[in-house]
Amino acid sequence: MRRGALMKLPQISLMRCSPRSFLLNASRILLPVAVAVSLYQATSRSPLGITADNGDKAVHVLAFFILAVLDDFAFPGKGFGVSKILPLVLFGILIEYIQSFLPYRSTDIYDLLADCAGLALYVLLVPLLKRIPLVRERWKA
Repeated sequence: MRRGALMKLPQISLMRCSPRSFLLNASRILLPVAVAVSLYQATSRSPLGITADNGDKAVHVLAFFILAVLDDFAFPGKGFGVSKILPLVLFGILIEYIQSFLPYRSTDIYDLLADCAGLALYVLLVPLLKRIPLVRERWKA
């Protein structure tokens, strides 16, 4: 290599990426990030500052809805069935188990039910999501 010359790096362009590839790659990057953020939020002291009674249930529904979307989009070869739902439910159980050991958190079966409600919400909204132009790429063959 010539002195002073820069090594040529491969260029990554989202503009050259098909919508399906973009969704796949973004979901595969964001899924572990979302899992890590969820675990951090679940194990830290009042991270969101929610003080309303049962206000955290909405956060559980939203978090598991997002995890369901990312899980389903990251692995489009299979439908959103037991192989995708079970690990997410087990993750919810793991969070509640960990919280049982934290003096500033508590285990709540209603949190787990809210997690399952987030997963069910995704299943119910799939027909609507299939109508959104970019999002429907997930279901194309």
